[in-house]
Amino acid sequence: MLLNENLIKLIPDKKLRNKLRSSFQYKIFNAKKSKEKIIMTILAKDEIDVIEENIKFHLKQGIDFIIATDNNSTDGTKEVFKKYQEKGVLHLIEEPDDDFDQAKFVDRMIKIAKEQYNADWVINADADEFWYSSHNDFKKDIEKLKNYNIAIIPMFNIFPEAKSLEDDEKFYHNTRGILAECNTSSFKYTSKCMCKTKDYESIAQGNHNAKMHNKRAIVYDDITIFHYGIRTYKQFENKVLKGHIALQNQEKEVGVHWREYYKAYEEGRLFEVYENFLKINYSGNSFSDSRLKDFIENGYESISTILASK
Repeated sequence: MLLNENLIKLIPDKKLRNKLRSSFQYKIFNAKKSKEKIIMTILAKDEIDVIEENIKFHLKQGIDFIIATDNNSTDGTKEVFKKYQEKGVLHLIEEPDDDFDQAKFVDRMIKIAKEQYNADWVINADADEFWYSSHNDFKKDIEKLKNYNIAIIPMFNIFPEAKSLEDDEKFYHNTRGILAECNTSSFKYTSKCMCKTKDYESIAQGNHNAKMHNKRAIVYDDITIFHYGIRTYKQFENKVLKGHIALQNQEKEVGVHWREYYKAYEEGRLFEVYENFLKINYSGNSFSDSRLKDFIENGYESISTILASK
């Protein structure tokens, strides 16, 4: 492990020693413990319309580093990951398997975060999830979790409106959402989890929970997950088609709603399914929340400074 200072001291080449010490990975691994290190994992496949905003947003919110797995993207997502890897703020894994075994891929990233980058906490996100800190600073959130090793974070689903049918509509312009638990079975999950690496044992499928040693859990609503699972029709159709391929090697209980969407595609009804998302009856459980939109549109003025400091 060349990130370990004791090993670096044994290297006879002074230039190589200095180069290793100046790397962002070394600084992350050997950072002082006054503030715990937070690493985010992202698993993505063809998410070009959200992935760069996702990376910038979470770096600006105080995430120290990102470990990403790209699962055969063909739309430019992998190239975005590579760009941020070159900036020194991201570790990219290129995963060729088509089965989209999420738990296996995420478990691997968590172990890399712990063993190679000395992470204290890991946030396991999808590319279409934006974890919003009420402090705009995950470091402050973590300070409140010192007595816990897993935090359950509430998730809201954000749906497009009719005007968002255009492919060039920015996803974050949608501010119309609904609590996941009040939603259709397609998006029934109410929360995701973030966990302390020290006590981590295994992650559940979908990152909704984790097995922890001496589990000490809290439902923590200082962080909100805005989930943009449905955006434009083009994105939705692509997700259904790629999901169909990935689900071929999974048990039938996995991805039930995506299997239903593929059946609708075969029957020529997929656009009708998409339109139904635009007409969901919120029954008093809806909300309009522009925090993410406002932050993205007004909060990136210093992102170049953040990247330069990494």
